[in-house]
Amino acid sequence: MGDNNSVMDDTVPSTPSPPTKSAIGTGPIRLGTPSRIILLGEGGSGKTFMADSFLRRFKRVLVITTDPTEFSWCPNRVVTVDTETVLANMEKAFKAGNIMVVIDDADVYFTRFEDDNRLKTILAVGRHRNCGWCIMTRRTQDLPPLCFKQANKVFIFQTDYPNDLALYEDFYMVSAEVKNLNREAHECLFIDRETREKRVLVA
Repeated sequence: MGDNNSVMDDTVPSTPSPPTKSAIGTGPIRLGTPSRIILLGEGGSGKTFMADSFLRRFKRVLVITTDPTEFSWCPNRVVTVDTETVLANMEKAFKAGNIMVVIDDADVYFTRFEDDNRLKTILAVGRHRNCGWCIMTRRTQDLPPLCFKQANKVFIFQTDYPNDLALYEDFYMVSAEVKNLNREAHECLFIDRETREKRVLVA
């Protein structure tokens, strides 16, 4: 599929993507297609670079972004600022299964009050169709709370914003650790909510 705002290309093979190892940090992090990933941080923090380092390893990826210069390696890339286009693509990806759905700049498309069933379905039960997701945002406060609740692989970059730190404390109890990260070094805190592992990574 070319870069446009139409739905994903049905011609991409639907073979499952095996668990993927990322070389970031001090050791491998195991990610698979049904992983539910969230990357949280201010502009320029390193979110896109970090995501790019592991998303290329997946066999089947749909990227939805506002920026036509990013993720150009992905054959299934939708460049749009339209929320309905995003939701239509998410719905089709869920029905197809065996895919990682990437939403870049999610705060452009959604607010914390977003209640569309297409979003809730892929967030909550996408894993039953081997459909994972990776959500990136600059404005943490604008994301629907279900994103934080359902994510099992969390990457948080340094911030001093009180509201963001309060949110990180409410959901993950890591506000102090996030505040103390080295912003200039593009450090982030990785949390695996399944294994309860926490470590500092560098983008």
